[in-house]
Amino acid sequence: MHGLAMEAGATGAKVCGAGGGGFLLVYSPPAAQARLRAALAAYREMPFEIAPEGSRVIVDYRRPARPAWA
Repeated sequence: MHGLAMEAGATGAKVCGAGGGGFLLVYSPPAAQARLRAALAAYREMPFEIAPEGSRVIVDYRRPARPAWA
C-alpha cells in the first residue's frame, strides 16, 4: 500500500495503529488525490479532519465517575 501511494503521487505515508486494526495515513497535494484514490481503490478510505483546537480526551476510563452531588 505504501509503495502504491508513493507511486501515485503521495508525498508521505505512515503506518499507524496496532493489532488487527491498523491503517495507512497518506498525505498528498490536492492535484494528486484523484490519482491516489484510483491507485488505492481496493482499500477503504476513511476521511478525517484535523480539529483546530487539537486533540482532547473524550473518555478517561481510569478516572471514577463524578458523584451527582459534586
